[in-house]
Amino acid sequence: MKIISMSTFGVRCGIAEFTRSLNRALRDIDVEVLIFANEPSEKNPQDFLVADDAGFEVRRNWSVEGWSGQYDRPMLDSSLPPLVALQYESFLYSMKWFPALMREFKERGTAVVVTYHTAGVPPGFPGETVDLAICPTAEIARTVPGRRREVLEHPAPYPQPTVGTFGLGRAHVPWIVQACQELGWKFINMIHERGEWVTQERLLEDLSTCDVIALPYPPVGTSVSSAAVKVALASYRPVVVSDTNWFSTVPTDLVVKHAWNYEAFKAALQQALPAESFLRQRSWQKAAEMHKLWYSQLIGK
Repeated sequence: MKIISMSTFGVRCGIAEFTRSLNRALRDIDVEVLIFANEPSEKNPQDFLVADDAGFEVRRNWSVEGWSGQYDRPMLDSSLPPLVALQYESFLYSMKWFPALMREFKERGTAVVVTYHTAGVPPGFPGETVDLAICPTAEIARTVPGRRREVLEHPAPYPQPTVGTFGLGRAHVPWIVQACQELGWKFINMIHERGEWVTQERLLEDLSTCDVIALPYPPVGTSVSSAAVKVALASYRPVVVSDTNWFSTVPTDLVVKHAWNYEAFKAALQQALPAESFLRQRSWQKAAEMHKLWYSQLIGK
């Protein structure tokens, strides 16, 4: 599948960053993207911050003032992709030229998808050309034109969480490995990956690369305590520990404690990162999958 993406791109602009993230996620699921991007502004040339992303075909062929002379509208021929996905904010497109372009897309049989970033459109907006309106809220969807409307929250970055453990080998590593495999998280095992002794300062630097630190120590029949949990807390990362005599003196409001079984341990990891599930369900990958589905429904591929 190949589409046209029309948006600001590679500039100091929230919509440009939105487009960049979405197009990268679409590329990851085999959607080829041709980008119709804005030209540098004579008023604000400093807004151009980055070069075009490698791997994208980018045509800088429009500005707020109008369609570029380098790429005149006759370029809208049958060789172009059958769908245009346009990021819309009223200040980006002058109504002196935008309606004519949208109608030209429709005349050549192009499916038009518009993502509205704010509510409402100006007088004269060519709403009849919009096959699919994508909106971040239901409230915005009620204020904009489109033959069909879908609500999709603004996506979120979803860095894969990293779980770390360390110490002298007391942590029950098989549970950490299994939980990370099931959750799709990464695991750093500082017990086995360190062949040398490291200072506390170096250990804290290593722990700072983790999102959560797990110390699932099994219960023992003697009086014990853990120095490792204090080091883990000093990283200012969430710490998950077993509810065993190793950690009996650690206040429960400083750590996430779990009963000594695997399911309780896995649940404690998820409790320690409450935003993870929220972000994963709203990731750019999830958004790209929904966009690809809707594109396929419009163009029959």
